[in-house]
This record gives sequence, C-alpha cells and structure tokens, in this order.
Amino acid sequence: MSKIFNHEAPFIQTLTMIGNLIVLNILWILCCAPIITAGAATTAMYYTMYQYVTDGSEAILKPFFRTFVKDFKQSTLLWLLLLVIGFVLWCDISFLSAYPQLKFLWIPLGILLLLYAVAVSHSFAILGRFNTTIKTALKSCYLIAIMNFWRSLLVLILSAAPVLIFIFMPYQVLNTLPLWVGIAFGMIFYLNAKLFIKSFENSAPKEEQPSAITEE
Repeated sequence: MSKIFNHEAPFIQTLTMIGNLIVLNILWILCCAPIITAGAATTAMYYTMYQYVTDGSEAILKPFFRTFVKDFKQSTLLWLLLLVIGFVLWCDISFLSAYPQLKFLWIPLGILLLLYAVAVSHSFAILGRFNTTIKTALKSCYLIAIMNFWRSLLVLILSAAPVLIFIFMPYQVLNTLPLWVGIAFGMIFYLNAKLFIKSFENSAPKEEQPSAITEE
C-alpha cells in the first residue's frame, strides 16, 4: 500500500499531473478573461508546460506569472495583430457568403485562413520557448509547420477543435462546461507542448536559445 502512495508511484504522479492541469486550465481562463491579455496568458501557458514536460517541474504558478509579465508586451502586440487579421478574414467570409457568384474566391481565402490558423496555433508556442521577435516567431511558424507536417497538423486539430465546438455545438459545450473549465484546455496545451518540443528539436532556429527565467 505504501508503494501506491509513494511520491514516485505512477498513481501519485498521474494525480499530480491532473491537479496541475486543472490549476493551469483555470488560471489560463482567468488570465484570458480580459481578452486583451489572452496572448500573454497563452505564451505563459506554453512556457510553463514546456518546463513541466521537459524538466518534470511541479512549480507552475511562479513560472506562469513571471512569463506572463516578462513577455506581456510582445505577446499582446502579436495577439492584437492576429485579432486585426482575424477580423479582416471574418469580414471577407461574411462578404463572400453574401455573394455566391464570387465562390471562386473561396480558394485563395481558404489558403489565407490556413496560414492564419498556423500563425495563431504556433506563434505563441514559439514565443513561450524562445527569446525572439514577433517577426521571427511568425516566420518560424511556417518553417516548423513544413518540416514537421504531421505534428503541426495534430496541433492545428487540437487547437481548432475547441473553437469549432464552441461555434457549431454550443449546447454540447454548456452540457460539458465543467470539463472545459476544469481540464480540457490544460490537456490540449499539454499535448501541444509535447508535439512542439519534438518539432523544435528538428527545426528551431539555431541562433535562438530557449527562453529562461532566472530566479531572483
């Protein structure tokens, strides 16, 4: 019985991981609530997940908030840029939906939407891992996606799933709200972080070093 409750036992480690994901899930939702802070919250979430996945660090609150503050300006600027682009694309979708005779324009718009989805799903993950600029982060999105196609496809699916579910199945979301508030987003970030770590090993810019927050 003592082995089951040992700190190194798989059962205890699993419970610890679930607890950490729940805490991070709620923390991320709260930090995204003002909307304008969503970029910084996502960058901080990825940084904390990388630490947890690679180092097994159980410290989650301090790394999250320190990264949130440290990268707030850059992450927020990137987030605002993506919001503006997203609004323009939404306007394009609304326009084409109103004019069926322009259906041939859906192909280039679809390509733009795919490029946008890659930028949204990859850029904050890159900022959470590397000390780099917004420009380099955006360029690196597509390099990583091309060199790690299947992993990036999984990231896109995992990242897009909540958005599509919220849009097309709102009643199902309400029925499973405790799951979303509790752990769903944390699990998605956890899985994405594992995929990104493998992708970064293959294609991360050589000149960029992993982001590090030194203890004071």
